[in-house]
Amino acid sequence: MNLAISDTRTDYPEAVAYAVDRDIGTAGVCRFDLSGNFAAIGSSDGSTAIFDLHTKDVCAELLGHVAAVTSLSWSHLHLLSASRDWTCILWDVARAIFPHAARATMHPASPKAAVIRFASPVLTAVLRPRKSIPASGESFSGTVVAVCTLQHPWVVDITPDSRGILVQRREPLFPADASPESNATADFVQTTAIAFDIDGNLLFVGNAKVNAAEKILRCYNLERLVSLGSDLQSSGASSDDAPAAIEPDSKFFDSVDQNRWSRCVFSPNSKYFVGASAVKTLHKIYIWELYTGALAKLLELPRDCLMDIAWHPKLPVLMSLSANAVNIWTVKIRENWSAFAPDFKELDENAEYEELEDEFDISGDTHHKKISSKQIQNEDEFVDVVGLD
Repeated sequence: MNLAISDTRTDYPEAVAYAVDRDIGTAGVCRFDLSGNFAAIGSSDGSTAIFDLHTKDVCAELLGHVAAVTSLSWSHLHLLSASRDWTCILWDVARAIFPHAARATMHPASPKAAVIRFASPVLTAVLRPRKSIPASGESFSGTVVAVCTLQHPWVVDITPDSRGILVQRREPLFPADASPESNATADFVQTTAIAFDIDGNLLFVGNAKVNAAEKILRCYNLERLVSLGSDLQSSGASSDDAPAAIEPDSKFFDSVDQNRWSRCVFSPNSKYFVGASAVKTLHKIYIWELYTGALAKLLELPRDCLMDIAWHPKLPVLMSLSANAVNIWTVKIRENWSAFAPDFKELDENAEYEELEDEFDISGDTHHKKISSKQIQNEDEFVDVVGLD
């Protein structure tokens, strides 16, 4: 049986494979698409760059916002960008990546598919995941959930009409918050985070009613939370009867530096849990094993800030943003040269080779005669130094 040429014993990122330095403003948010071929990078100047992982360069730039991009959300080749300019823009990324195909049509369209306007800056917005891949040329149809400053979350349904024009229908996420007066009450709590589950059946909503100095990341089992909610509904109990605090399945924290956290993500197989340090002068990424709680790897760049992180949807590849660079972390490939030669010996460092005294000496009268005759032939050969040949 042949030995493997490369030896990869880990399934999590270990080192920076490459970094792309570009003048894209201060990059603040990054997200991979579902295929893992592209990544979107939102900047403080309102632009969004589409990064191609195959060419390792920016293949398209989306210009539409006039303030910082706060969040990005993919749905196949559609991208939703939210900004502090009070708008969300739905982009048809295929038109931006392949502009020549769009120009070839009779009526070339802009990559900007729809603009959703709100009455205050948008903190975050997400697209509901679609289970099926849309057919080529099919108009977009989906749901957007957006969180704005000093407002309750909004749900926006986007569907095409008979002419193919996208129509927006919006309503508050919680029906009791339909009146504008409910946003100005003393009991109002700002929603700060929203996320769908992978199937798009559940929506998670987080608010600002937390301890800002908290330095612990908590992980909950989704099935256990759903089961707890089902038990409350089946028993006829109200939300007031629910426990004040549900104990997490796992807790993660930095026991040395006591860092605060800016973002946390899971690996695609839910084997690892990743936390990004919120300290402005540190670029530290902690990778824990989810079920054991052990720290598997600490990724660090010297003297650099950490803006955001994103894990590839299929591979052990991690993207991290610094002020003006995109860093791609991958697994270290350990080459197994003994696969070619079993007696091959790897050296930890360069070794100086000492040549033996007679190692390259020419011995034997026959070999000496052959060399002498060849030298005579070369000396007798006519050399033309005037011709142009």
